[in-house]
Amino acid sequence: MEKIKYTLILIILVFSAIGGKAQAQADYDRADYDKNVVKLPVTPMIFNNFGLQYERMLSKKISLAVSGRYISGMSPIIRGRIESSIDDPTTVKDLNSLTLSGSGFTPEVRFYLGRHDGPRGFYIAPYASFSNYRIGLHEFEVRLENDQVPDEHQGELTKKFDLDGKIKGFSGGLLFGAQWRLGKSVYLDWWFLGASYGSANGNLNAISSENLPQEWQDALRERLENLDVPLLKIDPSVHSKGVDSKISGPWAGIRSGLSLGIKF
Repeated sequence: MEKIKYTLILIILVFSAIGGKAQAQADYDRADYDKNVVKLPVTPMIFNNFGLQYERMLSKKISLAVSGRYISGMSPIIRGRIESSIDDPTTVKDLNSLTLSGSGFTPEVRFYLGRHDGPRGFYIAPYASFSNYRIGLHEFEVRLENDQVPDEHQGELTKKFDLDGKIKGFSGGLLFGAQWRLGKSVYLDWWFLGASYGSANGNLNAISSENLPQEWQDALRERLENLDVPLLKIDPSVHSKGVDSKISGPWAGIRSGLSLGIKF
């Protein structure tokens, strides 16, 4: 009898939990607020960064937002910021030929703190950012001094290399912002400030059309080791056919801007 009694109690508890969950879901479904918003980030377009964000309410005050983005190239604004942080004029000249393109993915959980239900008011959002970029340094010039050139190579003082590679980055951070509903269907989302920190790794390689003598290998290695790229370390492995470089370092980001959304 004791086993039967405890079994009946367990069955009642299970069905009560199922019923409570179903009732909570029903109350959520009947809630008078918007649950789905798709948004277009507007200000990142200035930096050749194009994307979309989908936000889904999980409860009255909590939502899950997922963003995807594509960078079609390095904007003049970003290039100018990088160059302004570098003191070496040779590195500035090298980065003038830097190319960048790729994509990224950012999930975040938003906690709304205002008096309204749904995706409205001030929010705090922890987030993660995943990035995958293709990079290139074209016509990367390497120069020898006169006394470094062997007799059989007299007159050949410079060579140019095309380097290509990839960088993958991951970071986590916190975003502060606010969202307003404009009329019945339109939303304005303002990210006050978001900051993230993580790590990056990748490669930067070049293939030579001819066998490189030792003096050119040494000069290419020295140029890459002295390339003053902010926050990133380049570890080159140079050989007679070119170079295979590993890239590593911290990966940080700042988020700030506006997006426009429509509920559905």
